[in-house]
Amino acid sequence: MKLSSSIRQLGIRQRVLILALLPMLMITFTLSAYMINSRLNSERENLFLNSQTLLNYLATGAELGMFSRNETTLKLLAKAPLQRSEISDVIFIDTKGEVVYRSTDISIPEQSLPLTPSPSNTVPQTLGQLWLLRAPVLVSGDSIDDFPEPLDTAETIAEPEVIGRVILLINEDDLKQTQQGILFRGLLITLIGLSLTIWLALAIGRSITHPIQGIIETIHRLGQEDLDARIAVKNKGEIGELEKGINNLADKVQRTRLRLQDQVDEATRGLWLTMERLERKNIALDRAKKHAEQANQSKDQFLARMSHELRTPLTSVMGFIQLLQKTTLNKEQKEYSSIVSRTSTLLLSLIDDILDFSKLQSDAISIEKIPFNLEECIEDTLAMQAAAANEKGLNLYFISDPKLPERILGDPTRIRQIISNLVSNAVKFTASGNVTVTLECSQQHSSVALKLSVKDTGIGIDADKMSLLFKPFTQADSSITRRFGGTGLGLVITKHLVELMGGNILLNSQNGRGTQVDINFCFEFEPQTKPAVNLPDSKVLVFSRSKEALMEIGNALAKWNLTIIPVSTQRQLLKQLKTMGRHLDTVVVDLPNASLQQHYQRLLLKSIRHRYSGRLIMILPKEALLSNSDKQCLPLPASIKLLPRPLSRPQLLEALLETNLVNTELATTGNQKACSQSLQNLNVLVAEDNDFNRLLLRKILEQAGANLTLAINGEQALAHAREKRFDCILMDVHMPLMDGIEASCKIRQLPAPFNQPPILALTANVIANEELKLKQAGVDTTLFKPINESIVISHIQKAAKITVRSTTEDESVKPRLSDYGISDRALHSELNSQIVAIHRAYQNKDVTAMRDHSHQLMGLAGLLDLVELEAATNAFNHAVKTTTGKEIWQSLWRLKRVIAAAGQ
Repeated sequence: MKLSSSIRQLGIRQRVLILALLPMLMITFTLSAYMINSRLNSERENLFLNSQTLLNYLATGAELGMFSRNETTLKLLAKAPLQRSEISDVIFIDTKGEVVYRSTDISIPEQSLPLTPSPSNTVPQTLGQLWLLRAPVLVSGDSIDDFPEPLDTAETIAEPEVIGRVILLINEDDLKQTQQGILFRGLLITLIGLSLTIWLALAIGRSITHPIQGIIETIHRLGQEDLDARIAVKNKGEIGELEKGINNLADKVQRTRLRLQDQVDEATRGLWLTMERLERKNIALDRAKKHAEQANQSKDQFLARMSHELRTPLTSVMGFIQLLQKTTLNKEQKEYSSIVSRTSTLLLSLIDDILDFSKLQSDAISIEKIPFNLEECIEDTLAMQAAAANEKGLNLYFISDPKLPERILGDPTRIRQIISNLVSNAVKFTASGNVTVTLECSQQHSSVALKLSVKDTGIGIDADKMSLLFKPFTQADSSITRRFGGTGLGLVITKHLVELMGGNILLNSQNGRGTQVDINFCFEFEPQTKPAVNLPDSKVLVFSRSKEALMEIGNALAKWNLTIIPVSTQRQLLKQLKTMGRHLDTVVVDLPNASLQQHYQRLLLKSIRHRYSGRLIMILPKEALLSNSDKQCLPLPASIKLLPRPLSRPQLLEALLETNLVNTELATTGNQKACSQSLQNLNVLVAEDNDFNRLLLRKILEQAGANLTLAINGEQALAHAREKRFDCILMDVHMPLMDGIEASCKIRQLPAPFNQPPILALTANVIANEELKLKQAGVDTTLFKPINESIVISHIQKAAKITVRSTTEDESVKPRLSDYGISDRALHSELNSQIVAIHRAYQNKDVTAMRDHSHQLMGLAGLLDLVELEAATNAFNHAVKTTTGKEIWQSLWRLKRVIAAAGQ
């Protein structure tokens, strides 16, 4: 394989040379080596044979000389052999090893002259540069007596007698010269043969490679688009045919190239015309895109403006309706106020849906990743839906997986929005029965996979209409809008938010049998830093006729490792109390049906108390709980704890851990307010440019127990943040010198720990772009006006991670200045000072001053919920930004009239 691969990498010229040279070189070298070796061996054999013949002649002729020890005879016998150049010495030795005659004095070892003849003595022995041949001198047996005696038969057959030895010393000088001559002539002949072979191979190679090289050069020129290149046809046979074929192919390529060039030129002309038309269309499309973007921006601004304009009076309506409901009303008036309250709530929900949908369409919503408690998030959402559910007699259940981590990383605001949409839909379309929220989880290393299910027993949806539910402004049936209301955006917004979080949503429903919505999420979670509650030695008996309630309470208790004994009938309850009442630590009784008569409640409580006198926790719908408290129909000893539904796990745990049980649900509103608004000596920085707004915020936060540091602009806020670490920063967005966005961004750039306090932005602007800028600057939460003290304090508590009990105070009631020692005269004085400053700036044509004072006036109106003043200030601010002259003057006079009317 390697040889074949190496050959394939060679060119034709190299292959031809190898094909021609290799066999011929091998044959030449083989023959030359054979001939030279044969000649050399022949010369050596001839020398040996001649020397052996001469040796035999000397051995035969030396018989008489050796017998008579006649040196003269031996000398004459050795004279002739010594004439030959290869004979160096002739030695005659007798049987005793004594030298009889020696022709020269060449030194040789004595052991080289053996006396005993043997067959091996005929083999040449090498002594350096000499060869040593030896042969025995034998007695021939001829009689030299005159009268020979006859010999016996035994004597006649005796072997000849050895009388000495003849030794020849032969040198190799002539042999080497002869061999050198043979070798030289052989190499010369080989070299001549190699030269002829190489010349012949080169000639053959040139005859093949030169035409091929010409073909390659021509093809290379054709590859470089020299289509006029041709091969001169000088060969015949296959190579000549190849040259002709390539020339023909070049002719065809040249003709095709010319034809294609004409076609390309024609297509290019058409393409240029098309590009000119497309360019004109692109210019038109770009103009249309700019118009569309401007229209979309105008739409966002319009939605934000209309939302603000609608929210402000609507909040006032809702607040005054709630105040009205607290007064003495007859039945008819209560019904009317209730209708107005529900309608206002529905209208506010519609406004929120439209705004969220607009933000999703413009990709203005970003998902946060902060740690939060998912169970508390879901329980808070269910608590907000409890009033609507209780009004229809529905039971809200939350079945949580005991393995759920304490805190996960995600966006709690959007999670609340998702659950609120799903639960509110379930409550809206369910006339009776239950709405159950189920949470399942499975941990995977540092992440947790969650499955959130919301199931109701409502009207259900036909299978062929479920696909319409995720289209905006669409509902499964046109009659639903007339019966229940709504924009059809709830599920659309929910689906978008779920997908933004990397999850998916699945809807299952049957007409008349209810609906179930399943959402799958995956979140990272924080390792638990504090030890979990562990009550392994406590036994709890749980009674409820609802299997959902048993699962809800059972899962909550299982998280704390309690021993749970569930029962679903009154008979089982009383039987368990009778048999093991002394061994129980707590009995939990769930009464989900709000329509249960109080007489039954008293009888059940009496039966339980007859058998069990320990800790008793009763879970009732909130309306039933408050009704019992008002009428005092239930005896409430210290060992009984009443909890409202929907169930709160922290309250349940608190009830299990309390030693002196008290009915905290029936505590006074004043105590709740004091608890919910306690800021526990927090250090709070307030940045507000308007003196009156700053005074009002100072009064609100100081009464809540906060330690305040005040700043009138962003620069002062930044300077205070450099010097002191705050628990929370309340930052107005629009301020002179340095606004809230820039100040927040620079605070986040400070070194730790001065860059870590949570920042709450306060603004009346709800445009998505500004909200996005606030998030990018490091603002944790944006509070939109109108707001009240409860909202401000609750957000500060959440930002500072203060655990407080929930409050029942109405969060839509605007601040009452008298509660904080601020008189109406001070308010009117502030309003007059602002309008005087605006009028002075108008006379001086100082647009910047007019905008700054109008921002302060706008913030003051939004904070105190002065609807007409806020509308007039917005109109003036818009006129200052977009118009000149008459329109600004008209807006200013309108603003003056509104402030004058407010002072009367």
